Amino acid sequence: ANWQGIDASKNHDWFWKHEWKKHGSCSISLELLNSMEKYFSRGLELYRKYNFTKKLKQANIVPGQMYEVQRIVDEVTRAYGKRGIVTCDYNK
Repeated sequence: ANWQGIDASKNHDWFWKHEWKKHGSCSISLELLNSMEKYFSRGLELYRKYNFTKKLKQANIVPGQMYEVQRIVDEVTRAYGKRGIVTCDYNK
């Protein structure tokens, strides 16, 4: 598998189907994303193209630590020239 955190030696079809139903199925009307395969392939393309993890790491923002949301938004804006939106679900 090309997806981070997924053990390629195990079958994760159940996981991909769940994620597609939860996050991707709303894109079914778009030709570019109208199947589970297209949806996740596009996600990988965008990950490779923009690699937020790498850009944030260059700003000393790394997974597993806590940061002010504004710091992350500011860094994404600086790195890509576009202002992003971050939403937080405080119930999780």
